[in-house]
Amino acid sequence: EAVVPDLQVLLPDFPVRAREPVRLTFADGRLDLADLHLAGEGTDLAVTGGVDVLGEGPLSLTARGQADLRALSLVTRRLRGAGAARLAVDVSGTRAAPRLVGRLDLEGAGLRVRRFPHGVEGLRGRVRFTERAAELEEVSGTLAGGRLTIEGQAAYSGGRLTSYDVRPTGRGLALRYPEGVRSLLDAQLRLFGDAEKQWITGTVDVHQALYTKSYDVA
Repeated sequence: EAVVPDLQVLLPDFPVRAREPVRLTFADGRLDLADLHLAGEGTDLAVTGGVDVLGEGPLSLTARGQADLRALSLVTRRLRGAGAARLAVDVSGTRAAPRLVGRLDLEGAGLRVRRFPHGVEGLRGRVRFTERAAELEEVSGTLAGGRLTIEGQAAYSGGRLTSYDVRPTGRGLALRYPEGVRSLLDAQLRLFGDAEKQWITGTVDVHQALYTKSYDVA
């Protein structure tokens, strides 16, 4: 048995600490974790379970609570998240073949792509995910003053995106992109592809457009 009196996880934007000492038990090759309660800015997660360290015994880990979306920077530096979301994750199977089932409930969160002038605010909906894919359910928010809904799914392997098919629909979007262009538009798009090739199809209805500097369409 062991007790870790102070545990701190240094995320890129903020630290997360264990509220109480972490208690570990090791017996017959299996490591069991008593209640691990991680807390920080916008984060309040309870983790329990165990793993077979020496053999191929079953995995049994669960995580429940609130997570700060700034932790997305661990996955990719291109995305910046903000706000809280409810997280529920169950890990089973074995170390050689883990199985993961989880969901992320968005509760007014924000998401921004670096070098793009607008971010999605007030995100609500649910993301269901496994060890291989994620699916968006009734995800909606606001973008550039307009209403945005997003449907679709993405597949990944080894920490990399392998394919995706996402269908965003926007109404009344007042965009300032590209530089020097302001437009008011509706859009219904489909973005899909894999690691090698990507495509975009759909319809964009431009209600107004203003060019404020020299612009080369080519």
